[in-house]
Amino acid sequence: MTIEYHINQRDELITFTMKGSISPSEACVQVDEMLNDADFDANLPQLVDLREAHIAGSKTNRLRFEKFLLGDYRPRLKASVAIVVNPQWDEDTCAQAFLLSCALHRAELFDDWGQACKWLIKKEFSSSLADIDAIVNEPSDSLSNSDEDPDNPPEDSEHQAEHSH
Repeated sequence: MTIEYHINQRDELITFTMKGSISPSEACVQVDEMLNDADFDANLPQLVDLREAHIAGSKTNRLRFEKFLLGDYRPRLKASVAIVVNPQWDEDTCAQAFLLSCALHRAELFDDWGQACKWLIKKEFSSSLADIDAIVNEPSDSLSNSDEDPDNPPEDSEHQAEHSH
């Protein structure tokens, strides 16, 4: 069993990975630890990798985990969460994961890592990319007139009027 998270402030992303047989109570402990981490920022999008996770534990433990996610985790979410599930999960487990992701409101379930990343980028980073693109492609007024000398800007009309008297 492996459960780990990484908060990357520089890249503005939280990744959460679970591998092996994971009990709902173990998952609760790790999610709670992440929420209480001094570096946790609810505004950072999250990418949850469950591709190698196998859910263990009783139905009662699963219900406790759902209650924890909806009661403690969901209210702290301010950004999108992309969840990539294990393609070997049975229909019931996938259906439960889907219902839970819907209940989180800001989460989306995927069976493909690449699609999850694309969705998260589009959802959380596309406006930043558009802003950068606009800045890069914005014509500069000072450079648009090639006759002007940038070291000697033209005098304004008021200043010229003072000298013409």
